[in-house]
Amino acid sequence: MNKIFKRFLSTPTLLGLLLALSGAMLILGSDANITVAEPLQHKAPIWYADDRQSIPEPHEREPSLLWDGPKESFKRAGGRLIDPERLVRRVGTVFGGDHVPAAENVNSLDEVPNSSWFTNRLGLFPMSVEEIATGPGTGLGPSTAGKWVITRAKTEGVTPGFNIKDANGDNFLIKFDPLESPNIASAAGVISGLVLHAAGYSVPDDAVVYFSRDQLELGSDVKISMPDGSKRKMTEADIEEILVRVPR
Repeated sequence: MNKIFKRFLSTPTLLGLLLALSGAMLILGSDANITVAEPLQHKAPIWYADDRQSIPEPHEREPSLLWDGPKESFKRAGGRLIDPERLVRRVGTVFGGDHVPAAENVNSLDEVPNSSWFTNRLGLFPMSVEEIATGPGTGLGPSTAGKWVITRAKTEGVTPGFNIKDANGDNFLIKFDPLESPNIASAAGVISGLVLHAAGYSVPDDAVVYFSRDQLELGSDVKISMPDGSKRKMTEADIEEILVRVPR
């Protein structure tokens, strides 16, 4: 049986089966969005992509770890396995093809143009250590000259927090480290933000800040979400409950 199996694999039958399989996959993927690379043109490369066109306003939704976890781990992953376009590309690798599609948003030099979310920095131009360490803004965080007025509560995610408005009228999102791991999330967020900004991405101006309890002031008509999805008015007791769960 082993010899017959080896002989079967060594005959043109295997090639025929592969051709038949690839043909079937091509039929299944005939409706897939398969693009063909355009021939090179003798013209100046595009260095700005206007991606500020109007789009329908996205629907607002509350994130859910209970739903997003299974969705990203199983539903989306399973959909990728049976995606006809991906199956066609996988079969094409047997004949020397590439299972990774070509990027559609690069210019004729194979570089990413500037856009509302990306700006060529370190990849094309030199940056000093000071420029990289400064990041997208001042990196100083909210002003400590006056009160921080809480305008919104953050109850979703790994750790709680809230949105505040400082004395200058600037809005900030205050996020805390896990109680058992002080500095781990805040430091990683600031450092990775500086690296990604230097690489060209648009990132928030994160900073590590320290403050006292008396610096916080609860704004008027601030709502807080409850575990059952309902909302109620936030109280001073809610602030205390949030602060009890964060490092000091």
